[in-house]
Amino acid sequence: MNKYPLIPAAQREVWEWKNEAYRSVAHLPRQEALSVLLRNAATAAKASGLVLPQLDTGRPALVAETGSAYNGRLARRKHASAV
Repeated sequence: MNKYPLIPAAQREVWEWKNEAYRSVAHLPRQEALSVLLRNAATAAKASGLVLPQLDTGRPALVAETGSAYNGRLARRKHASAV
């Protein structure tokens, strides 16, 4: 019997996949586990034909919600009531 009848099957599959990914690296130190997971993700993305974004562009990333530049911390903005 389904333990979570109101949860879509796709969501349950994601949970199972995440649990399996965790179990596969649970015995490793955190840094090594993250490296393994990132390597596996990159391999799967390449095999699927996905284009990986270039992260080191030399320019600050743009924060989608604000359009403000992000350099490791969000740019400070005045609160609307203070304007």
